[in-house]
Amino acid sequence: MCHKPFKNLTITADYYRIKIKDRVLFSGDIGYKTGAPGNPDLTNPVEVILNNNKITSLKFFTNAVNTVTEGVDFVANYYTSAIGKGKLGIIAAFNYNETKIVDNIAVPPILAQNGYSENFLTERTIQNYLCKTKNKDYS
Repeated sequence: MCHKPFKNLTITADYYRIKIKDRVLFSGDIGYKTGAPGNPDLTNPVEVILNNNKITSLKFFTNAVNTVTEGVDFVANYYTSAIGKGKLGIIAAFNYNETKIVDNIAVPPILAQNGYSENFLTERTIQNYLCKTKNKDYS
């Protein structure tokens, strides 16, 4: 939407809604839950894979969530007539958006069956990264 209340003033407002299916994110840390590296008696198949490859923990890219981002942009442009040899332009902009995880988080079956669901994508840092803007502060 665009509105021009005065000759040199233009105001715009835009609403957007963006749905992303199978968004790419880093997983949470996947590591040892029941055993320890080098233990020959490991029974958790995830730990066996880690141990056989001499890995203590890992993260990986995954398409495990669907998200919806909604927001609004407001922009006001004001341009003056000539000032000496130039013109003065003033622009003010405001943006607000919010991202939400929709649907269930798709945890790979081998991880879900062996107790890794709670830290797959539910680590606070991952959800904060996904759902909060870095400089937003409403305190």
